[in-house]
Amino acid sequence: GDGAGMSAASKAKRNQPDAEVIVFERGPYISYSACGMPYWIGGQIGPMDKLVVLTPERARERRGIDVRIGHEVTQIDAAQQVVHVRNLETDAIFTQPYDKLVIATGARAAKPPIPGVDLPGVFALRSLSDGERIYDYLSQNPARRAVVIGGGYIGLEMAEGFRDRDMQVAVVEMLPQLLPNFDPDMVEPVAAHLVEKEVEIWTQTRVTQIRQSTDGALEVIVQSGKGETTLPADIVLVATGVRPNSELAQAAGLKLGATGAIWVDAQMRTSDPHIYAAGDCVEHFHRVLGENVWIPLAPVANRGGRVAGD
Repeated sequence: GDGAGMSAASKAKRNQPDAEVIVFERGPYISYSACGMPYWIGGQIGPMDKLVVLTPERARERRGIDVRIGHEVTQIDAAQQVVHVRNLETDAIFTQPYDKLVIATGARAAKPPIPGVDLPGVFALRSLSDGERIYDYLSQNPARRAVVIGGGYIGLEMAEGFRDRDMQVAVVEMLPQLLPNFDPDMVEPVAAHLVEKEVEIWTQTRVTQIRQSTDGALEVIVQSGKGETTLPADIVLVATGVRPNSELAQAAGLKLGATGAIWVDAQMRTSDPHIYAAGDCVEHFHRVLGENVWIPLAPVANRGGRVAGD
């Protein structure tokens, strides 16, 4: 129901106005700006409604798309061309036949095997519901110190958001530099800017444990070249990457690529001719590298959705 899924649904409906187009979305929101969430949490954007591009009601009224939030597809029966769906409000299960199916299950936040990662006050940021939980937690709990685990896009954007709330921030990255996918000369000015903004940077540092102190606050135990250090925190954000949600497709017998994401051709068609896939759950052929790669970014997801909808 987010970028790729709604792009595919909208394009299909424009191409064939008489077609019945149904979107099943497990969560409560569709078509929102995930990239804007750190800035909303940091107070630069508000209220949350500004992140929502399209509501289910407007999708039905303006685009003729039957959007059903709170519905989870639990199984794809490719042989019978039906999906099994659970209504999360009533727990009722039903089947829905299809002529063509688009899988746009996205990606999920990677959960590192760190003791204490499930403690209250420890969050990941992937969906708008995640962002809502973080925002509510900060609104209800006076927080002065944040520890961000992971120095990628989301980690650094959230570090900025926490600083915008006048919080002390420490960023912990296991690799030798922040933004590990970038060349060092590009990262140096970013790191210098963070230091200028009084963000504490820990590179080549591994988190070994998250625990609660006697006063109920959080403590992040890290191991670096300096030995073991305890970083106090009122909130911890785990931003250690994402993984493709490809299990549903795999269970249906669809081909996965070497990246673990769903294999698709140039038309976003999977190994089943009646099933397409788009978004963060698929891999794409990279024309420069000459191989399939996984690029979980919004522009790629939206373009892939439009291709699938065609």
